[in-house]
Parts: sequence; C-alpha cells; structure tokens
Amino acid sequence: MDGDGGNAHAITAGTGLVSGLAWSPDGTRIAVVAVEPEWANTEIFVGGADGSGFAQLTPTSQYVAAGYHVAWSPDGATLAFLRRTFNEQKICVCTLPPTGGPARIVAELPADRSQTPYLSWSPDGAQIAFEYGGDIYVTDLTGVLRNLTNSAEAEYWPTWSPDGAMIAFVRGSDIWTMSSADGSGASRITSDPGAEFFPFWLAAP
Repeated sequence: MDGDGGNAHAITAGTGLVSGLAWSPDGTRIAVVAVEPEWANTEIFVGGADGSGFAQLTPTSQYVAAGYHVAWSPDGATLAFLRRTFNEQKICVCTLPPTGGPARIVAELPADRSQTPYLSWSPDGAQIAFEYGGDIYVTDLTGVLRNLTNSAEAEYWPTWSPDGAMIAFVRGSDIWTMSSADGSGASRITSDPGAEFFPFWLAAP
C-alpha cells in the first residue's frame, strides 16, 4: 500500500498463510514465510514487490519448518533462516540464494533447547546473530559459533547496530545492548513497566 495507507492490494495470493516477510535491501523483492497449502509446512517464497513472480524456494523434502522469519543479507545476495532437520535432532542456521537453489547449512545445534526463529545479519554480511536456548549466539558463515550471553533471564531478538559494533536484544522485558565481539558491556537501556519487543537501530543522521 501507499505511505498514507491507500491503494492496499494483495501480493502473495497462492503462497498460503503468510507469517513473516522481509524486503530486499534494494526494495525490489519481498521474501515471505508462509504455510504451503499442500504440505502444511512453513516455507519461504520470494517475489517482486509488485506481487509478480512469487516462487517457493525451500524444498519441503529437505526440512521441517521451525520458524517464521527470514532475513536478507546486506548485499541482497543471500537469505538466512532457521530450521529443524526432519528427525528434529538439530536446529540449523541456513542460507539460501533468493533466486533458488539448494539451502546450505551454516551451523547446527542440538534441538533439545528452546529457540525463537528471529535472526539478524551483521552489516558486513559476515555473521548472523540468533537466539538459542534463551541465549544470544553469533555464527560466521563457516559455522564458527560464539555464545554472547549466559544470564539467568532469557534473551531474544538480537539486532546489529549499523556500524556492527553492538547488538541490541531483549532480556526479560527490557532492551539491552552489548558488544557484538564478545557480549561484554551489557547495558539495559529501557525500564518500562511493559514488555519491549524487536529492537531496531537507526543510523545517525
């Protein structure tokens, strides 16, 4: 729809129930996560911002759905998402070309801990932050993992700062920040009585 809320129109007819979406960095394409009608699995589709050419990218035969989020790399060349293997023994951080092709498993962790589907690319496209078992982890594209948090409270929704130096995240019901290098310098920046979700950085003017 337009910026004023007018001219709303559907662009994902036929993809199933949409549960998440993400614009490509150049604004020409949209990746959506939807329940594929025939198999009732959560799958990734990509199409034009005008609704043209939507196609399913994730093969139902390869993974069982584990989440509702997909993230574009900063250069728009790769999608990242989290999934479980069919036997549900592993949680996988995966990447996938937005034009189609086989998904690549970047990192695997045991599926015996809770996991939310949100993940975030570093600004240079070299690392991916995600939540696993109530802690924030970072993996590079070779699968080298780092655990940045280990508090008594659960942490969720890691988001990189524009310069890549910090990660904002939710701990308990407040937003915190920390060093993206090693998790040091954790600092609470909100203390509202309500709960905060999905921190978002704005570049300095």
